[in-house]
Amino acid sequence: MEDKYYLRAGGELVDVPRELYDEYRKSVRRERTQRERDARNGLLYYDGWEGFNIASLEAGAEDELIAADETRRIRKCIEKLEESERKIVQALFYCGKSLTQYARELGVPRKTLEYRRGKVLEKLRELYLGVDGGR
Repeated sequence: MEDKYYLRAGGELVDVPRELYDEYRKSVRRERTQRERDARNGLLYYDGWEGFNIASLEAGAEDELIAADETRRIRKCIEKLEESERKIVQALFYCGKSLTQYARELGVPRKTLEYRRGKVLEKLRELYLGVDGGR
């Protein structure tokens, strides 16, 4: 008797070939490993900032205003990026995709994407420090 493999799609279990099932499980493990590594290294994802209420940490009103300003400044900087750069930020920081996973999607070597990510982060830093007089 042949084993059957299922993945959930649209709330239903769908019978899939073993190769597809194995590839899906590998990608899930890779993503979990990457998130655990990021957590150990103290990396925070930008998507985690959405809706974040600094007041919930019992901070004062001044701290809440500072946090809101920082979020506004970061968004303003991201808007100044070229579309291809924004896509890198979106995929890696908003969606939490790994470098390897997104490089595969783009059809480029992982090292190439790693280099591009570094350039985008460097550009964001320069934009951020230049926004509102470098505050």
